Amino acid sequence: MVPFTATLIESGGSFGGSTHEICRIGRGRLATLCAFIDGARRGARIDFIKTYDGSAGWSHAIVYDGALNADGTEIDGRWRGQGGFSGRFLMIRPVRESVAADRRAMAGI
Repeated sequence: MVPFTATLIESGGSFGGSTHEICRIGRGRLATLCAFIDGARRGARIDFIKTYDGSAGWSHAIVYDGALNADGTEIDGRWRGQGGFSGRFLMIRPVRESVAADRRAMAGI
């Protein structure tokens, strides 16, 4: 399990953003790894690529695909990386952020 923080901004079905996480393996262990996100949402279907920016020597890309839950607080799916590595991921947005964002949008802020 690799915890990370993601900031995603969606517009017209496309989204972008960034992530940061603490490296848990290799010579860059404990360094902060930063990456850029480029993706799309079609209904509940989510597809994106996370490309590391070179921090601590990490500059490869990971491909993600998954599904957004009904209240927009979770994305559950699979990731695939170089060398045949793959696994599952779960991104969770706390409900309080979702509710606050909806309130700001409704208020025109």
